[in-house]
Amino acid sequence: MHAAKAVDQRAREEIERAVAEAETLTSAELVCAIATESGRYDRAESLIGFALALVALSLAHVALAEPAADWMSGPSLALGWETAAAVLGFIAGSVLASYVHPLRRMVVGAREMEQEVQRAARSVFAQASVALTRGGTGVLIYVSLFERMVLILADSRAYQALGAASVESLRDLAVQHLRRGEYVETFIRTLRAAGERLAASLPAQRQSNPDELSNKVLVFPVRP
Repeated sequence: MHAAKAVDQRAREEIERAVAEAETLTSAELVCAIATESGRYDRAESLIGFALALVALSLAHVALAEPAADWMSGPSLALGWETAAAVLGFIAGSVLASYVHPLRRMVVGAREMEQEVQRAARSVFAQASVALTRGGTGVLIYVSLFERMVLILADSRAYQALGAASVESLRDLAVQHLRRGEYVETFIRTLRAAGERLAASLPAQRQSNPDELSNKVLVFPVRP
């Protein structure tokens, strides 16, 4: 699933309204981001390409060994056909893995995906200036579609207000909706829960509650 399709313009507006509503409860600043994938995973694509190359090579070898193929089964011709089959198989497998995410996900380790999601989320945290609020109250909700993972990063005061257990429960809530394909609800439910929990320790200021960070959803078609 492409990030831009998962949250189209209408969905983004709905999420942005949810951000604004959550921020009426708390002085924390909430930022939402979604990425098609967090890593490139070239190794996985190469492995699938290699596997398909072996299949293509085997099929070519069998086909060239049959009597009907005598006209093109000389040593030089056979080697040429088999080499071409292997190369085309590798290319086809690599391209297929690039577009068919379930296939690629089969050969990518969970640890590698976790590392890439953490790297990408930290990059977005920095790019979006989530750590630059006056009170250290920024919170990032980062969703990565290929990995089907969510990471919630909170700046110092926001993290103290939530606590590790609450951050984990918010992440688990988001993942539940994400894995059901409920992309908008992934953000909206998490935003509501985060706003309510943050309100206890970081309530909205009656006199002044400036909107320091944009409410716009950050969409990354490729890895951040």
